[in-house]
Amino acid sequence: TCTRCDYEKSRDIERAPHTEVTVKAVAPTCTKSGKTAGKKCSVCGKTTVEQATVPARGHKAKTELVRATQTANGKLRKTCSVCEAYISSQVIYKVTEFKMVSAYVYDGKVKTPLPVVRDERGNTLKKDRDYVLTYSSGRKNIGQYAVKITLTGNYTSAKTLTFTVTPGKTAKISATPSAGAIRLTWSKVKYATGYRVFVADSKTGKYKAVATTADNTVTIQNLRPGTAYRYAVRAYSKVGSRVIWGAEYTVIQCATKPLTPTLKVTAGKGGAVLTWNQVACTGYQVYVSTAKDKDYQKIGTLKGSSTVKLSHKGLKSGQVYYFKIRAFKYTGNGYVYSPLSQAVAVTVK
Repeated sequence: TCTRCDYEKSRDIERAPHTEVTVKAVAPTCTKSGKTAGKKCSVCGKTTVEQATVPARGHKAKTELVRATQTANGKLRKTCSVCEAYISSQVIYKVTEFKMVSAYVYDGKVKTPLPVVRDERGNTLKKDRDYVLTYSSGRKNIGQYAVKITLTGNYTSAKTLTFTVTPGKTAKISATPSAGAIRLTWSKVKYATGYRVFVADSKTGKYKAVATTADNTVTIQNLRPGTAYRYAVRAYSKVGSRVIWGAEYTVIQCATKPLTPTLKVTAGKGGAVLTWNQVACTGYQVYVSTAKDKDYQKIGTLKGSSTVKLSHKGLKSGQVYYFKIRAFKYTGNGYVYSPLSQAVAVTVK
């Protein structure tokens, strides 16, 4: 411009090029996205190369396992192997239940029981994933055998259970009574070493041992006449130093024979009065005949041991009659009778 007349003259100057500098890339993390490298002008600040977004990489999980035992819970914890951030956690509950059939009756077949294994929440563990089984050899003959349960996978420790192959149940038990003893007989049990006989207490019902025998019969002595008894017989086998008992009892209800009452008969007009001594029993049966040794007919069944008198009418005057009596005891399975008394003869008036 002129300083005197304000004259002005100008010309254009070409635009200067951008001076580019690099904008550094931002690496992505597990949870945050990153950016690629870009460029901008260091003079005017204009972006010349845009930065692209790089997605977050996500966690790379690693698992830490603490195995559960029979006394302590375990856990399954997941964290990121890159940033160590917590991802998740799962409780592995301790194993508290091991169940298995404990006894089998001998049948000549190999036994392979399958245990049931559960954690404290009642969840059932799976065989071959959570545990493996190891059986002792044999498992067929009478004896005791072991099953080892080894916990695996998310669990550790082991448990050994046992089961027994026992003798069979005694069967076909019978009783032959007398007034002061009862002879018991039963079928033999295969591979049984012997048998133990028990009697039930008449008040409490509890059993106590009264005899042990290697035979399949035994006589119980010194019993009360006319008394009911309940016996049980159980087989056992000796395997080494161990006694293996049969899994079941066989029970029989029986009774000793009552004593024979002593009969007295008093003749009357057209009849007779019979009396006898009281014995331990359930009741009495009275018989009459006109012949001493045959053709007796029952004329009365009297229930209760305290009933000790019977009047019998309708007899012929001048006729000789013979009377007999016996006591009976009800056993729950039937009746046991005393021997018939001696015949008592009277001539009816």
